[in-house]
Amino acid sequence: MSATYLPWNQGQTFLLPPSPDDWLPKDHLARFVLEVAERLDLSAIYDEIEAERAPQGRSNYPPRLMVALLLYAYMTGTMSSRQIERKSHEDIGYRYLCGNLHPSYRTIAEFRRRHLANLGGLFEQTVHLCAAAGLVDLELVAIDGTKILANASKRKAMSYGRMQKESERLKRKITDLLSEAERIDALEDAEYADRDALPRVRAELNDAKARRDFIDKHMSALEEEARRARAEALRTQAERLEQRASAVDSTDPIEAKRKRTGAGKRRAKADDLDDDPPPPSSPTDVPSSKPQVTPDGVPKPKAQRNFTDPDSKIMVHDGSFVQAYNAQAAVDGRHQIIVAQAVGNAVPDTYYFKPMVRRIAKTMGRAPSEAVADAGYWSEANEVVHDLPATDVFIAVGRMAHGPAPPPSVPASALEGPRARMKAKTESEEGRKKLLKRRVTAEPPFGHIKEHRRFRRFSMRGLEKVRGEWAFVAAVHNLVKLFSHGPQVQRV
Repeated sequence: MSATYLPWNQGQTFLLPPSPDDWLPKDHLARFVLEVAERLDLSAIYDEIEAERAPQGRSNYPPRLMVALLLYAYMTGTMSSRQIERKSHEDIGYRYLCGNLHPSYRTIAEFRRRHLANLGGLFEQTVHLCAAAGLVDLELVAIDGTKILANASKRKAMSYGRMQKESERLKRKITDLLSEAERIDALEDAEYADRDALPRVRAELNDAKARRDFIDKHMSALEEEARRARAEALRTQAERLEQRASAVDSTDPIEAKRKRTGAGKRRAKADDLDDDPPPPSSPTDVPSSKPQVTPDGVPKPKAQRNFTDPDSKIMVHDGSFVQAYNAQAAVDGRHQIIVAQAVGNAVPDTYYFKPMVRRIAKTMGRAPSEAVADAGYWSEANEVVHDLPATDVFIAVGRMAHGPAPPPSVPASALEGPRARMKAKTESEEGRKKLLKRRVTAEPPFGHIKEHRRFRRFSMRGLEKVRGEWAFVAAVHNLVKLFSHGPQVQRV
C-alpha cells in the first residue's frame, strides 16, 4: 500500500481574518506589549515631540506605537532597526502592533536615538508594575555585574606611549614627503621628471598630516583628562588632610598645622594642573574610570584611549580582553526582577555596591532587607551602608569552600576588623545560604538578556547613551518576567 500525503499547493489563495484581533492567540506576547504600552506614562516623549514639531510637515508616527514596537523587538531579540522594519511587513506579531503602519529603519533608529533617555526612564515604571503585581518583596536583593561589549573595536584603542611614537613617526614622514615634493617640483626638465610622482607624494602627505592631526587630537584629549583626574585626586587628598587636621586640633596643634600645610600644597598643585572651573557634574552616582596618570598629571605610557568610543574601556571578560562597559543589576530574590541598574566604565565592581543599594532605596521607596554580592564587591568600606543601616550586607571575601560550613569558633560580632567580621558572617550556615541564593538570583537575568534576547553589544556609543540603552534593556527584562507570571498588569 502506497503512503498518503497532505495536499500541497503553493498557489492556494488564503483569506486572513478581517480583524487583526483574530490574527494572534489571546495570550500572545504582542497583546501584552500593547496593553503595557497603553499604561506607561509617555508624557516626556510626547512633550519633546510637541516642542520640536514644525507648524507644517509630515505627521509623526504615534510615540506609543514606536515604544510598543521597540519593546516587542527587544523582547524577541531584535535590536537592528533594519530587521525591525522588515518584520513589520513579515511577522504577524509586529503587524498586529503596527496596525498596518511600517516605520522605516531610519525612523526607528532616529526615534530610539532622540528619546533614549526617556526610554531608559521607563525602567522605574516597569519596576513599579512588577511590584504592584506582587513580584517584588525586597527581602533579599543580589547585586552583580557583567561586561557588555561596546560599539567599538579594541583594535581602535591606542596607548599614550604608542600615540607619542606614532606622532613622531608621522612627523618624520611628513618632513621626508615635503622634501620629496620640493625635489620633484624643482625638476624642470620633462625628460627626467616623473609626472605621476608629485600627485602621489602630495596624496601621501595629506594622508600623513590627517593621521597625525587625528592622533594629536586624541593625545590632547587624554592629556586633558589626565590633568583633570590628577587635580581631582589632589583636591580629594587636601580635603582628607583638612579633616584630619580638624580632628587633632586640640590634641596636637603641630600635627594639625603640618596637615594643613600639606593640604595647601596639594590645592596649589591642583590649581596649577587645572585652574579652569570643573566641568558640570555627571547626573549619575556611579564613578567613572580615570586614566593612569603620573604625579605630574601626565598620562602613563599604558594609559589607553579608544578612537571610536573614548568612554569605553578594555576589560577582561571570559578570560580575554574586550572593549566594553561594566553593566550592573540589582535583582530581587523573589522573581528575579531587576530593581536597580547602572552602567559604568570603571572595571572594579567594588565601586558600584553602595550606589546600587542606594538606587534600590530611591526606586522602591525603601531599602532592601538584605543585599548580597560576590567577592568582586568586597572592600572594607562596603561592610555597611551607613545611610541605609536597615540593610544587612553579605559580601563574600573569597571563594566559598565546598561542603558543610565549619562551626564558628568566635561570634562574628566579637571579631576585630571588617574583613574578619564579614568572613565569619558569610561562612556561617545562614551566610552560605545567602551566597548560594545570590547565584540563582543575580546570574540568570544576564543569561536571559545575553542568550535569549541576544543583547551582547551596545548599539550606542558614549556613557550617557549606553546608560539609557541598558536601562531600557532592564525594563524589557522586567516586562518579560511580568508576562511570564500571568496577565495581571496594574496601572503605575
